[in-house]
Amino acid sequence: MPSGPPRRCLPARTSSRCTRSSSTSSGRREEGRGMALRTARQYRESLRDGRVVFYRGQQVPDVTEHPVIRVAIEHASIDYEMAERPETRDLAVVKCPETGEPISRYFQVPRTAEDLLTRSALIEAATREGGTLVVLIKEIGTDALFALQIVADQMDKALGTRYGERVARFYCHCRDNDLAMAVAQTDVKGDRSLTPAAQAHPDYYLRIVEERQDGIVVRGAKVHTSVSPNANEIIVLPTRALTEQDAPYAVAFAIPANAKGLRLLASSHGVPRSRPFESPLSTAHKMVETLTVFEDVFVPHERVFLKGEWRYAGP
Repeated sequence: MPSGPPRRCLPARTSSRCTRSSSTSSGRREEGRGMALRTARQYRESLRDGRVVFYRGQQVPDVTEHPVIRVAIEHASIDYEMAERPETRDLAVVKCPETGEPISRYFQVPRTAEDLLTRSALIEAATREGGTLVVLIKEIGTDALFALQIVADQMDKALGTRYGERVARFYCHCRDNDLAMAVAQTDVKGDRSLTPAAQAHPDYYLRIVEERQDGIVVRGAKVHTSVSPNANEIIVLPTRALTEQDAPYAVAFAIPANAKGLRLLASSHGVPRSRPFESPLSTAHKMVETLTVFEDVFVPHERVFLKGEWRYAGP
């Protein structure tokens, strides 16, 4: 990412460097460029980025036009629409203490009990608008970012790593571009009585297969990745505690949803939109999850938040 004036983005012992700039007219994100808030329309347009998504065996050329996935996109748009409407803006938007700009409240780092209660109220309000289906497009990703910063700071203090700076910079990138995020955590696992390294197939858990001077290459799959077909970024986390032999499986990182080698196989359940009378909620609100396949995906170092530190992979 381009460097800029130092600005603390998360409550970490390390500071971050973020760059402020105007966005493109379509609202597409660019690393290091900021816009603070996007409209629902800009969010939807940002999903036309060449991502590889399959639905019932057929590749989807444009997720915004797919009859099932577009319902999930419209549902996820609730988080953006609430920031636009006067009656919900005060709940959905907050002034960023670092930049002075309005940002989605989901990106506000909770520092007090009141912060947590207000965040909970926002999630509840969005869920009501979603017909009792949680929206999740910002909720789960910001949860992951806050947790990553805590673990990164612990590693930096104990091991002398610099993961805290990386997490803080990525947080700024997501916050200042108002990005939609998915979290890929659950591996396919195989025999659950065995550790990842002891599995019959090495790719039952996502792992590092190559380390390069500028990053890592990962291979494997995650399952039940909610909202990934309509997210901008996918945050990847380990799914369990690991042993020393499992070190290649101790990996956390973030990649754009259109990263080379990433395949999103969407769940095919759902009611056709042509049946609103029989299924009024499920035809209007939907969340699509995926089998998220990593076919030797390259991740640059600045987006890697855990690389082999197996003691920090789980509880």
